[in-house]
Amino acid sequence: MRRDESQLSDAISDAVELDRRTVNRAMAWSVPVVMAAVAAPAATGSPHPPKVTAQPGTGTRGGTSNARYVDFAIAFTSDQTATITLTSLAPDDKWSAVQGQTWPNKVVSLASGSNVVKFRLNRNGNAAGAYTLNYGVTGVSGSQSVAITIG
Repeated sequence: MRRDESQLSDAISDAVELDRRTVNRAMAWSVPVVMAAVAAPAATGSPHPPKVTAQPGTGTRGGTSNARYVDFAIAFTSDQTATITLTSLAPDDKWSAVQGQTWPNKVVSLASGSNVVKFRLNRNGNAAGAYTLNYGVTGVSGSQSVAITIG
């Protein structure tokens, strides 16, 4: 091998090693970048679950002795948009859905700020008294409740 060929061979060898190191270095830097890019969409959502509170509500009786119903109005406040599910009205289970509505597990969307949720339920028998409306907030574990007085 001539001297020029030997120098060229050494230069090619060095270039290949440099390229390998450069590639390895680039790959090492790309892993954290890819991981950060994958985690970013999850971080762009809400920083915390919604905080929803309810003020004691009221129920107004209506109908005839054969078809009684109660109109409910409950004020909810939420620090962000939220979805709640009205799950039960205690202490008994004599409530049923009015045509076109769902009960139990009525899903309601809340805007950020104050919201008045209105709904109507049928009931057999006298509905006057104190009740507890149980509800869940999507993204928050457990259930919450609010007092309701039906006059």
